[in-house]
Amino acid sequence: MVSLMSCDKYDEIHKDYVDSMDETKYSVNPENVILHSGLERLFVSTDLVYTSSLSKFIVEINDEMHEFDIPMPVEGDTTKLMYELPNLAEGVVDTYLYTIDNEDNKSLVTLYTGRVLGDRYRSEILNRNILRTESVSDGYKIKFNSAPEKSVRVDLTYTNQEDVSSTLRLLSENDELVIGDYKSESEYTYVTYYLADENSIDTLATTTVISQFFPERPVDRSSWEILSVTSEQLDGGPATSMLDGDLNTYWHNRWSGGTDPMPHVMVIDMKKEMEIRKIDFHRRKDSDSTRGILLETSMDNSTWKEYGTARWAEGAGNEKQVIEPEGTKNARYLRVSVIEVKDDPWMAIAELYLYE
Repeated sequence: MVSLMSCDKYDEIHKDYVDSMDETKYSVNPENVILHSGLERLFVSTDLVYTSSLSKFIVEINDEMHEFDIPMPVEGDTTKLMYELPNLAEGVVDTYLYTIDNEDNKSLVTLYTGRVLGDRYRSEILNRNILRTESVSDGYKIKFNSAPEKSVRVDLTYTNQEDVSSTLRLLSENDELVIGDYKSESEYTYVTYYLADENSIDTLATTTVISQFFPERPVDRSSWEILSVTSEQLDGGPATSMLDGDLNTYWHNRWSGGTDPMPHVMVIDMKKEMEIRKIDFHRRKDSDSTRGILLETSMDNSTWKEYGTARWAEGAGNEKQVIEPEGTKNARYLRVSVIEVKDDPWMAIAELYLYE
């Protein structure tokens, strides 16, 4: 905010500079003035023209006058300057700016309004929260929620496998970090930094959050019940094998005494409502028979909603496929349908893992 002074203020400051002809002589006004907010301080930046004719730059704030010398310009007759006003109380402050030239004339006084930051502002800023964490092939992935307004970055500090402290930086436009050299179950900390406005000179940090690298674990499936299955080989590929935690066993469609047509469908009761974040499917090892799975969810085992599909490319191995839609979905029942195979009707699925 900028304003020129009232006539009373103007006359008070300039009354000593009216010559015998009742003409007031002025020094040069500061140009391109910006007040930069900071922690218990302000910075004033300005351009001063005809610098060689000036002697002082004056800032009046809180009934105190701050007087700054003006260095000679390096080139031309314009100088870009920045001055610090330290040890200020938090809040909105009025500053009065003017110059004094070599003949002791003052410029017009201009009012600028600035903002000083302090503990109150720091108490209002919030940490950027972690949405979820998971172990991935190249390390430990931490996914953050959207960045709060005016936050600029998160600094995360951890101890790596060589017991050396390391810091990673996440800018506000990004949302995840992958840490490759972390120590499992060790602690890490992070803080969120803010700029109060585009001209702020200081970034302010939130309180430090302490967390821990936990291996990602799927939910316990021991109470789950398979309500129905359209095809299984009881003596070599029972449906229960998809929930036993062993990648060496698998649910296989029936091959003894005939076969059953596609799709092969299993309905599972999880016994309680679950907040589902993602589901992993693992095919049978060394087999590419299964190519596509449709997963549906339900609260009542009657009305079903599509959760997503898992698909394997031709010739792929037994790597997992992940179904992870945006946001979490609540459900009690799962319906797994094998909808695409390499050679009809053969399929084999080793495991289904669910993560909240």
